[in-house]
Amino acid sequence: MAFPSQEPFAHLSAPNAAFYREILRAFARAKERFIVHLRPEDVAADLRRALRSSPPGSFSGRCKRACRA
Repeated sequence: MAFPSQEPFAHLSAPNAAFYREILRAFARAKERFIVHLRPEDVAADLRRALRSSPPGSFSGRCKRACRA
């Protein structure tokens, strides 16, 4: 099975890097509160609190697009 060539730290310059980073931070904040299961709505609510506004666009739609990228 051949793997495409991967560069170290490529995730840092990915088109959605900031979005991915904020999602991971939402999970880290939940872990600090001993919450281990998050729904998309929970992550979206955490992002709204952290960013003091709604994330641009539909959160579920952005997640689906990010998974396809």
